[in-house]
Amino acid sequence: MPPPSPKCYLTLSSPGSSTPPFTNPFNHTLDLLLPSELYTLLSSTLLSIPLPSYARLSMPLGHILEPAFFNLHIKSGNILLLSRGKLDAENLFMISDGILRMSLDTETYERAGLVGRPARYANSTGAGKRRRWMVEVDMRKPGFLTGSKGFDRLKRACEICFKEERQWLFADIAGGEKKGAEASADEDAMDVDSTTTTTAADAAATIPPSSVRQTTRTITPLGSLHVPTFTPPPNALPHGGGKSPEAIYHREVWRDWAMETYEYLSLLSLPGDSAADRIKADDKVDSFLSSYAVEDATRGEVARVRFRGLMWAKWVEEVWGRVREGLRELEAAQGKWVGMSVLGFDNVLVDERGKERGGLETVGKAWTVVRLPGDGGDWSGILRGDRASRWGELGKLRQEDLEVDISTMFWVNDGYRSYQKMLNNGLGS
Repeated sequence: MPPPSPKCYLTLSSPGSSTPPFTNPFNHTLDLLLPSELYTLLSSTLLSIPLPSYARLSMPLGHILEPAFFNLHIKSGNILLLSRGKLDAENLFMISDGILRMSLDTETYERAGLVGRPARYANSTGAGKRRRWMVEVDMRKPGFLTGSKGFDRLKRACEICFKEERQWLFADIAGGEKKGAEASADEDAMDVDSTTTTTAADAAATIPPSSVRQTTRTITPLGSLHVPTFTPPPNALPHGGGKSPEAIYHREVWRDWAMETYEYLSLLSLPGDSAADRIKADDKVDSFLSSYAVEDATRGEVARVRFRGLMWAKWVEEVWGRVREGLRELEAAQGKWVGMSVLGFDNVLVDERGKERGGLETVGKAWTVVRLPGDGGDWSGILRGDRASRWGELGKLRQEDLEVDISTMFWVNDGYRSYQKMLNNGLGS
């Protein structure tokens, strides 16, 4: 049976904080890629970025309903909480924006007595018995308080079905403390549970200091590499021009260039302390073994700044905002390129749009944003697939590695245009 043919879908969207990767709450790796001379100019900016803290917890699910945790982190705070496990195979739990989401097998779901819906994935079609269920509980609703029916139902489910301790990743986005008008506005919206009291000691005990970790920052000089121009070929356009053969050709040239650019940046983000051998300036591999080459390349030095930990959407947006601000302030930075790759966790139950995840998407997502030189503006891409093995041995690629979803944004004279590309068999051909 022949492999599926490539397909391309184009859409328009507006830029900003409402687009990936600035909307994905659970990220574990962020790579900043830039020329070494530009890193020297921006080093003070990059080193001044505050590193977020997170915690590794071991506790039963019912701990989130304890008065100290519930009042401080759920009602008046803003946290991220993600349990350890495999999507579509184990019972998983996550909290973001005050909403508790649970992915449960049928046996656990029936014992828990909670109200949910059949999961989108891991279920057969038709009237057969469902194998997995999704449950969502909005814990910030004004009526969700100690003693309410919804609260007691969830507490009873925790006592019956979720008694065992689980491993969690925890991040306090809001810092657990609000002041001034922001605090009063949030209290009106969230209705803090006044039926219980929380002392400072209780609040401090919710997250043991020994469990707190800090996001790491590693600066790696990648050495002398073949570096592309990051400029599309002449007359190559992402959109427009009509249906003439010439216009279609120019659009295809642009798409090929965008894919090659994305591929090059991925080769800079491989695990380890170096880039891929094929893009090193001194690489002399036999063309019979590998035909890959960087087109129109020049020799240059590239640096990578890698952050690893639990990083949320606003922090990712702040990092990119500081980089762009630094570029605007430095005259010597004009004409330089900067790339940022963001990797999301594999076991998150919903994506950045709130859409349920599973099936071929169980390996998570990766986003790449590029600041092109000159007036090229920002370009961003999104990849669904196994990031660790996509550039490894093709024999190790699995079925999910063959699904690629590229979303690109370019800054053109009339503003942002977003174009969505879906390529089946993108890595297997």
